[in-house]
Amino acid sequence: MTYHGPGQLVAYPILDLKEYGYRLIRYVEQLEEVVIRVLRDFGIEGRRDPMNRGVWVGGEKIAAVGVAIKRWVSFHGVALNYETDLTYFDLMNPCGLVGKKMTTMEKVVGAKISRDRLRERFLSRFSEIFEMGFEERAISQVLPDLGLSPEALVGLPAT
Repeated sequence: MTYHGPGQLVAYPILDLKEYGYRLIRYVEQLEEVVIRVLRDFGIEGRRDPMNRGVWVGGEKIAAVGVAIKRWVSFHGVALNYETDLTYFDLMNPCGLVGKKMTTMEKVVGAKISRDRLRERFLSRFSEIFEMGFEERAISQVLPDLGLSPEALVGLPAT
C-alpha cells in the first residue's frame, strides 16, 4: 500500500520499455537514481535498499518507487515526500513495511522546499538519467499513441 497526497511529488512516467531495452530492475534503479540526485541537489544524501525498493535517508523512507508494466509500457513510478503530512502513514504499513518510518525533505533539511524548484530539478535529473528529452502531455493525449483506452489506467486522472 502507498499513499499519494499533498506535499508529494508524484511522477508516473509512461515509457515504451521495449524501445530502450530496459530490464525491469534497471528501470526501477534508474527511477531511484533520479530521486537520489534530486535529493543531493537539496543537500540530502539518499540511498537505495535493494531489499526495500525506494529511496531512504538514514533509516527512514523518503520516496516510494513502484512500477506496473503493461505490454512493456511503464505505468506508476515515484512518490517523493517533500512536505507530506506524515500522520497519514500512521494508518498503514507503507509499501508493506512494518515498523519503518517515512520522512520528508522538509523534515530532513529543516526548511520549506520550493515545489517549483523541486519540479525543475526532478525534470532535469529525469532527462539526464534516461538520456531523453520529454514533453508534458495530458494522459488523454497519450493513450491513443499507446493503443490503450482510459480503462487501462484505472486510478490515474484523465487529464
